[in-house]
Amino acid sequence: MADAAVAYRYDMPSDLRATVPSTRVGNFESDTPAAESWDELQAGLDRSWIDAGGICERYDAFCALADTARAAWLGWAVARTLHAVPAGDRSAMLIDHLGTKLDIDVAQWWRPTARRYFDRVAKPTILDHFHEVGGAELRSRYSGLKKHDLALSAEKLFGGQIIVEADIKDRAMQWLPDAMRFGPLEDLAPPESEPQSPNGEPASADQQSDLPEAA
Repeated sequence: MADAAVAYRYDMPSDLRATVPSTRVGNFESDTPAAESWDELQAGLDRSWIDAGGICERYDAFCALADTARAAWLGWAVARTLHAVPAGDRSAMLIDHLGTKLDIDVAQWWRPTARRYFDRVAKPTILDHFHEVGGAELRSRYSGLKKHDLALSAEKLFGGQIIVEADIKDRAMQWLPDAMRFGPLEDLAPPESEPQSPNGEPASADQQSDLPEAA
């Protein structure tokens, strides 16, 4: 599998392959932390066996690698076979399941930037995201910006490059578009204020049951 992944092998007497799926976006180059980590993983693979000679020599040289080196090749070969699946696609269920099971923190590997996300959505959508992490006040603070400037400001906010309140920064750094999340969606919006009693103090449980319902 590893042998066929590094070069075309006409002499391989096996159909075992770990092929890369066709890309959905032509000539796309990722500059995400995930892509950088992938490049580092590839650069760290022990390639000493590749030029050992014929298929038998390559096989013996590969078997002679340390267990960790062979495991790295296996992980790399299998991981590269996964497809980029659009959100909502039926096959996305398995990708979502794997991401949840492996406890992948997507926010550590991908952050929304103007190029990757904010330039591709409408201005009201960006402002909705500001509201999700900072409430109406943060939305209002940026509502007067033009779309291009708003997208750049959003990139800085959700990349932790704008000085804001600590709780807003924490929510912004964990925020992801729905399509980039694994598992059940978490509500990152600021918590609503507690119900108030007539005297302005937080209402007790008994008092809350007597408060009028919102229309």
